[in-house]
Amino acid sequence: MRKTQSDGSTQQQRMTVLVTGADGFVGRNLCAALEADASVGVLRFDIGNEPAELEGLAAQAAFVFHLAAVMRPPDPRAFSEINVDLTVKLLGLLRRNRLPPPVLLSSSIQAELDNPYGTSKRAAEAAVFGYGRETGAEVRVYRLPNLFGRWCRPNYSSAVATWCHNIARGLPIYVRDPAAELTLGYIDDVMREWLKALHGEPALTQDGFCILPTTYRRTLGQIADTLHRFKAASDAGQPTQPRDDFENKLLATFQTYL
Repeated sequence: MRKTQSDGSTQQQRMTVLVTGADGFVGRNLCAALEADASVGVLRFDIGNEPAELEGLAAQAAFVFHLAAVMRPPDPRAFSEINVDLTVKLLGLLRRNRLPPPVLLSSSIQAELDNPYGTSKRAAEAAVFGYGRETGAEVRVYRLPNLFGRWCRPNYSSAVATWCHNIARGLPIYVRDPAAELTLGYIDDVMREWLKALHGEPALTQDGFCILPTTYRRTLGQIADTLHRFKAASDAGQPTQPRDDFENKLLATFQTYL
């Protein structure tokens, strides 16, 4: 958006974007991508913020990326308190804005499953879609696959991150079922899609959800073998030869753990 000055010149107005879950794996990558755009101002909210701060941040937001969630909390009550109740609270605050802003929700393919995490993500999705119907604001819900990329935390929810961390350090890894397949998405591809969504060009499907256009299907055995090949080449001081687009992205990820 451009604003005309009294001298006839124009000045680019910054869009204020709120990112919840800003300190997590996806949030850190998103904030870095947004801050590279001079037309965007970023507001951050995460566990280090006081809950009362959310009201002031929500009042300033022209667009919201709602990423805050827990996947493996020590207390199962957190599934409801964070994944559902925080979402409902945020949407209630946004409804007070003169122009309720668009909301992009980071959901998960596990929303299709009947486990505590999947159930809580479905409830968050329903709340966001309801907000869109009530306010007329655009809502974008992405059921993301297993993600990998820089800053992904090992020993939490990502086998790729854990294996990159361990193999880079010469530690053993555990492959439960080498034939089991994963659907994978690369964090930079998510950022590209979300920046398009921010500017009104999401990959929207007929059922109202949004998709990550580029994903990969690989078995656990294939991923482990590829990472061991990368490590062997690194130890030998030899150049690594990725065999396809997925391996290029996996190598870029692996190198951040070395």
